Amino acid sequence: MAVDACQQLLDIEEIKKLKARYFRFYDAKDWDGYVSVLSDDLEFTFVDVPLEHYPPEYSAFVTPEGDLTLDREHLMAWLVPASAYETLHHGHMPEITITGADTAIGIWRVTDLIRWPGEPPVWLRGYGRYDEEYVRTSDGWRLRRSRYDRHDIDPIELAVPAEPADD
Repeated sequence: MAVDACQQLLDIEEIKKLKARYFRFYDAKDWDGYVSVLSDDLEFTFVDVPLEHYPPEYSAFVTPEGDLTLDREHLMAWLVPASAYETLHHGHMPEITITGADTAIGIWRVTDLIRWPGEPPVWLRGYGRYDEEYVRTSDGWRLRRSRYDRHDIDPIELAVPAEPADD
């Protein structure tokens, strides 16, 4: 089978746009849009998730390694109510490989900003990696498998402006 380099480049660009929509829809809490980038047979894995981050009834989805693996229905049932905070995701340095006529894999680095509500709000900066599989459907490329590994999360100290000096 001859490799069509031009088509591979077009497919890689479409996958990059798919991931951009993934982040944009999540940050906007546009759940219909978010679901639209996921395949029907999605498998989403959160690597080594601390127990307090998911509901107790989800313990059945925890692997022996401590990862939480969910299908699309369970991901959305958890994600929508659990994501009532502001986020800003930046996906970078994509390594995308076309593996077949309608399949691809990718690695993404991600940095995100999270603003937990409160007075004052708490700001966090996270760092992680997505290892993913994509499939071309009749509606275009979709995310089929995602393995998200958050490497670290740091609090962000906000500078409080000084009061003007009385002269």
